[in-house]
Amino acid sequence: MKCDVLILTSAFGNGHISVASAIREQLLEEQPNLRVTTEDIMDISTPKVKNIFFDIYTILTKSHPSIYNFFYKIKKDIPNNFFDEIIYDIYLKRVGDYIESCNPKLIVSTFPLCSGFVSKVKEKYGIDVPLITSITDVVDSWEWIHNKTDMYFVPCKHVGEKLVLKGIEQDKIRITGIPVKKEFLDADRNQKSFRQVLIMGGAMDKLGLNPELLEKLNNIPNTKTIVVTGKNKEMFNRLTRSGEFDNVEILGYTKDVARLMDESDLVVTKPGGVTLFEAINKGIPVLLKSSMVGQEEENVNFIKTAGIGILIEGDGSLFSQVENALNNPESLMSLRKNIEEIQTEIEPRKLGEYALELI
Repeated sequence: MKCDVLILTSAFGNGHISVASAIREQLLEEQPNLRVTTEDIMDISTPKVKNIFFDIYTILTKSHPSIYNFFYKIKKDIPNNFFDEIIYDIYLKRVGDYIESCNPKLIVSTFPLCSGFVSKVKEKYGIDVPLITSITDVVDSWEWIHNKTDMYFVPCKHVGEKLVLKGIEQDKIRITGIPVKKEFLDADRNQKSFRQVLIMGGAMDKLGLNPELLEKLNNIPNTKTIVVTGKNKEMFNRLTRSGEFDNVEILGYTKDVARLMDESDLVVTKPGGVTLFEAINKGIPVLLKSSMVGQEEENVNFIKTAGIGILIEGDGSLFSQVENALNNPESLMSLRKNIEEIQTEIEPRKLGEYALELI
């Protein structure tokens, strides 16, 4: 199918797809008649075994992070690593044929393997199409860096500096932050008479949400807690069976996350790149537990270094950290000021404008 812009992504973590959607949104805002196609690289290269690869990824990240991190470290530290090169060799023709059939004026990648495939296709088939790579975690890993990339959207100034040290020309780098949907780009924070804590998604499995914890959160004075379980129906059912609470609300999947962030003083979440930058754009500190997954751990390091959130160390209690944060408004204000500094160095609204420079 012919298109003007081809966005390549992957379902290995919802973040890549979310970033692809955010970039598509801004492209169409710039040029409503633009023909934009979004495709999963696995549907192009290995559609019959896509679900198998996805299941392996899920098992490794959730149950065997040390094995996952072994492969991640290789991809992070070694340019043109052996494992990816094998995949490129096997499936390059399929990806090349697909790109030729689309005949795009621009390709945007939100997943490392996509960037590698497109770079190889440009090199081997002589296809002269600009490539933008949007990095979806606060990393400078070699797996994202490919010699036929024409522009990089990077999360922050620090990652841009790291790319320059790895030989990327400064004029190819745009400090956009990790792309988020338009609804997260405007903060609408109204004064309210109570405090609010938002607990989201993947954070809950690691933080041990149970009836006892909900009861403690319910009893924090002048504070409402919103728990969003997302698509985790088992978690939703378990928590709603815990009983009724005056100051704790359990939600399943909701499209109101942006509004809930606006209303909250603190977001408890997992260290995923997209959620982190949703919070940054909303100006809200995050509270999270250290991750065992490579790229998420790098996001945690960024949060600590930039001073934009609170880390639950070791066996630390979620309840005590929430209570301490809410009872220390000066500390929360300091975190917000550091978030404002990050906001000044990123240009999240210029994604579409920057991308269209290359067409």
